[in-house]
Amino acid sequence: MKTSRLYLILLSLLSLAFLNTAWVADDAFITFRVIDNTLAGHGLVWNLGERVQVYTHPLWFFLLLAGSALYNDPYYVCLIVSALCLIATFWIALKTLHPCGALAFLILLSLFLSRAFVDYMTSGLENPLSYLLVALFLWVYFKRQAHRHYLFLLTLIAAAMYLNRPDAIVLIFPALLHAFLTDKKPWRARTGVALAALSPVIAWTLFSLVYYGAPAPNTALAKTATGIGAGKYCMQAFLYVVHSLKTDSLTIFLLAGGGIAGFTRSSRHWKALSSGILLWGVYLCVIGGDYMAGRFFSVPVLFAAIILAAALRECLPKVQYWCGTVAAAILLVSLPQLSKTLFSPVSYDNKSFWYGIADERGFYYAHLGLRPVLKNGGIQHPWRVGGARLKNNDGNLYVGCVVGMAPYAGGPGLRWIDLLVLADAFRARLPAYSGSRVGHYSRAMPDGYLESILTGQNKITDPALAALYDDVLLATTGELFRGERFMAIFRLNTGFHKNAAANFDREAAWPPGTSRDGCTWRIDGPEAFTRITEIQ
Repeated sequence: MKTSRLYLILLSLLSLAFLNTAWVADDAFITFRVIDNTLAGHGLVWNLGERVQVYTHPLWFFLLLAGSALYNDPYYVCLIVSALCLIATFWIALKTLHPCGALAFLILLSLFLSRAFVDYMTSGLENPLSYLLVALFLWVYFKRQAHRHYLFLLTLIAAAMYLNRPDAIVLIFPALLHAFLTDKKPWRARTGVALAALSPVIAWTLFSLVYYGAPAPNTALAKTATGIGAGKYCMQAFLYVVHSLKTDSLTIFLLAGGGIAGFTRSSRHWKALSSGILLWGVYLCVIGGDYMAGRFFSVPVLFAAIILAAALRECLPKVQYWCGTVAAAILLVSLPQLSKTLFSPVSYDNKSFWYGIADERGFYYAHLGLRPVLKNGGIQHPWRVGGARLKNNDGNLYVGCVVGMAPYAGGPGLRWIDLLVLADAFRARLPAYSGSRVGHYSRAMPDGYLESILTGQNKITDPALAALYDDVLLATTGELFRGERFMAIFRLNTGFHKNAAANFDREAAWPPGTSRDGCTWRIDGPEAFTRITEIQ
């Protein structure tokens, strides 16, 4: 069958899946708030006056920023951009697999039964752009080896993947390294090519260091510098895999197939690809999985599916027959997932938790799904509605773990202390509460912390923590090109404050006199709080 006809089939299924599952996560509104502040002329900030990088995806951020400059509603902009990325992804995947046999096409079709893939076709997060970049990388890797700019193109796509989400580079690193080591250019020439292609990464890292005071997003610091042991991370990663086996087994089968396929080939060119999937498994253990079910498998499953399809296309007819039989059996077993992917109903809802892991689309779809939003005439989620009620309370200080819709709806003048420290560059450098839910690593507030924010003076009682606070404050709020600020940035990024938390009580209650129950509080004084019952 011609590629154009195969593409029409994929496009039809994609349209159906998109219509029935398109949604936006609460976390996306963290980025939306920065977009609003940027367009309003306040800078790339979440809280006004605080230069903290709360988004993990600079490339996705700037893409949405450009779209929002044309149409000032990030909710719809992110869905439109996601759709365009997905359309391009499947076209490039088919070009990579051309000529696409029946078995290879069957593997691509199976993606619509993968909840991990379908759930994050949208969500407002960077996954759709990651899909496109992964497809581009594999197209160049398979189809453009003889191109004289092969290494440059691969490295440039890798740079884009890094800027879209830094840890995505883990997946393609072995293949990129293999391409670099086997390139026929002299070492000096290929190094020059790699550096030229990586120049956007170098430029952004320097900008981030100067503007934000850190080379990496604060979100990465908040979720990795937790002080939680490696053993607990490994166990949580294991539970993450088990959860996917229980709820989305096809995704695990595709990942395993892609991981094995490359090693069945004699060429190291193939082995490097499958090594990326194995390396991703190691990375998953390092970070402890995630609280969003399937999210950390969404990009790898596309990567694995294209590798598996390409490998099976080259097998002998007899091998293809048996592999096709197994694939068909797996797909038949997975058909019940159609009710949660291609034919997901407008009433889709699932708020269950399993060891801190949740069906994130099921948790938010009723209020943030495209069809419910169109039906209701807008977003009616309580967090969004409650946050909008705070819009005229400029100057008040709020604290809570709701950091997406509520602060976004509250407008730029709303000052918000983030319990999960995604937007708090000071407490993100302190160890997390030991009982934190995966991906939600809350930090206690040191004595004097709230007084410091309320008065604008450093009131933190512990001298080491006070020194850390001074440097963070200088880096995130000080005059950009002040020499003293650059010294503070140097200290923050070279381990000068590594022992600052020696006397810090990571288990302390937050805020003093309140409970760790996920509610929002207005701070009327260092020990005076008003509970905001509308945002829970």
